[in-house]
Amino acid sequence: MLEQIRLKVRENQQQFIFAVLAVLTGAAIGLAVGQFESMLLLALPVGLVFAALTFLNPELGILLFVFITYIRFSDVLVHSFGVPSIAKGMVGLLVLAILARWAVLKRFPEGWLRVSVLIAAYGFVVFGSILHGRDYARALAAVSDYWKDGLIAILMVLLIQKRETFRGVIWMMIFAGIFMGSISMHQYLTGNFSSDYFGFATASYLNISEGVEGNRISGPLGDPNYYAQILVFLFPLAVDRFFREPNRYLKITAGYAAFVIGMTIVFTFSRGGAVAAVLAMMVLVIYHPPKLKNSILILGVIWIGFLLLPSTYTDRLSTLTDLAQSNKQSTAEVSFRGRISEVLSAWYMFRDYPILGVGVQNYPVYYQEYSRSIGLDPRAEAREPHNLYLEVAAETGVLGLMIFGTILVSVFQAVRRVHTRLREWGEEDMKNMVEAFSSGLVGYLGAAMFIHGAYPRYLWLLVGIALSLTQVFSTELSTKGAH
Repeated sequence: MLEQIRLKVRENQQQFIFAVLAVLTGAAIGLAVGQFESMLLLALPVGLVFAALTFLNPELGILLFVFITYIRFSDVLVHSFGVPSIAKGMVGLLVLAILARWAVLKRFPEGWLRVSVLIAAYGFVVFGSILHGRDYARALAAVSDYWKDGLIAILMVLLIQKRETFRGVIWMMIFAGIFMGSISMHQYLTGNFSSDYFGFATASYLNISEGVEGNRISGPLGDPNYYAQILVFLFPLAVDRFFREPNRYLKITAGYAAFVIGMTIVFTFSRGGAVAAVLAMMVLVIYHPPKLKNSILILGVIWIGFLLLPSTYTDRLSTLTDLAQSNKQSTAEVSFRGRISEVLSAWYMFRDYPILGVGVQNYPVYYQEYSRSIGLDPRAEAREPHNLYLEVAAETGVLGLMIFGTILVSVFQAVRRVHTRLREWGEEDMKNMVEAFSSGLVGYLGAAMFIHGAYPRYLWLLVGIALSLTQVFSTELSTKGAH
């Protein structure tokens, strides 16, 4: 009887998730065919309902929060329509819900202390680095953003305490991929680059290969390389659920998600995104070497996909092999010369300011000074380091690099520890999801080798989810072990 009740509750939660997606889709259609004022009138009661549900059941609230964070729903509304930040309101509601549950039930979530210490330690280094930065305003704004993102990481640990919640988070991120990928596919295949789809689908007109320019799908981020990075993380999640999800309808959903996410990565024309996607899938294959039947299916899909690739995409990827072969023409390409200059500048800044760096968000302020001495980049403009790890080193020095490295090591230690326990206890489904999460995280961090941390909220969101896994393990599997 109890098991039937649990299954019914789980089914209701899934229905609620799909209802949320339906409401969001309806709101988007309302934007397209109705008046903006009418949409606001509709949004008010819907927002109140969501607020009440979030307060009464913060686990459901965190699922919705993950979805709107990943598609940048709040940022799009703020920048495109001037609507007040939804994300800030949801964070406030979630914090209040946690405190209310603590006050009434005398029950406070566990496992939050370690992540809080790590976030605080890195925050103090980030704050300390601004004291000698040339552009104090830029640094101060970055510190403010960091503490907001750090709070999100802590919230993930506080609210993802059960296996069902973690599974829900995985699916909400897959749904986010469906939402963004479907819009991006429509934009690219119809050539409707003049529309930004209410802020959810931008398309930057940029260099693709030597002498060739064109539209590169940029999604709600406005930059194709960063868009590819967040999609790379989602790709192994969708692939894993397509092959291993027991529910037939969800399996089909995951297959569609993998298709639109994978094709959208292609349409970004991001070389770093392509390399990171391959890296993520290699890790997933190491976890699950495919059987012969699946291998044939995968090779067939890859072959068909290769035949359908735009010639401009293969031309762009060919520059990677040209660079590896020290092709002089490729090395002379503006983007490669610029990247080399940016990476070298970051290294020299770290060498000259080794303790606390040049100050958070102050790399662009120093760039031209270093670029002129290197002599590779003719562009007379502020640039970014295009490497997250060199950015951390250049802007926060050895102290920042050590703590940031500690956070990443803690993330993979948590994933490895939980993965080992899940394998021992035979929790196959959750083990598969952890493996897919780990693969996506490797891909995301691999992409960070080619771009800097312009959208750090995604990183800290994933850090929080990863560090929550230890608590998911302790509440779920230790109970099983006790019996």
